[in-house]
Amino acid sequence: SHYQMVLQRYGNTRSFETIIKEEMEGMKKGGLLHDWSTMPFEGFHGSKEEDLAYSKYVNSPDIYLARGFYSIQLRHWLQAFEIYNKPPSDMLVMQYETFFENKESIQAGLDKVTDFLSIPRFRWSGADTDHMQEQPLQKSKRKSLSKKTSEMLRDFYAPYNKALGNLLGEDWENIWMN
Repeated sequence: SHYQMVLQRYGNTRSFETIIKEEMEGMKKGGLLHDWSTMPFEGFHGSKEEDLAYSKYVNSPDIYLARGFYSIQLRHWLQAFEIYNKPPSDMLVMQYETFFENKESIQAGLDKVTDFLSIPRFRWSGADTDHMQEQPLQKSKRKSLSKKTSEMLRDFYAPYNKALGNLLGEDWENIWMN
């Protein structure tokens, strides 16, 4: 989705496939991505080595794939909550794509947020989005991925999504399988 946003706003001469291939090579060189058949993912994920490689890599310009390592990002937030003696239940995690599917899902998402914060619900009019010319998730404006690229990304993110499921519950493990 970040690629789609950049493409809509600025255009791009390189294909998504070229960009992700280059990014995977950069992650390998930076120590963030390994051959999981020789180094088990479970032994690396959550390690100080991963944290260091991620913190260096995530500050690189033009990253797309590493933005999807939600289990790493969320783990850092949970560690911060632990430092301040806050329970994980004090954090609300929502899937962006489902929040903006349509105006009804926006209202449902807002209701979920207001309920979580224990503040009164309000009726969202939808007028706030009338000014938007392009929404990043409008399917009619998105370029489709090839089946090969979709399968590669599904396999690439599988261990990270499994780790996300371990953090948030099994409903999150396969949330982006389609």
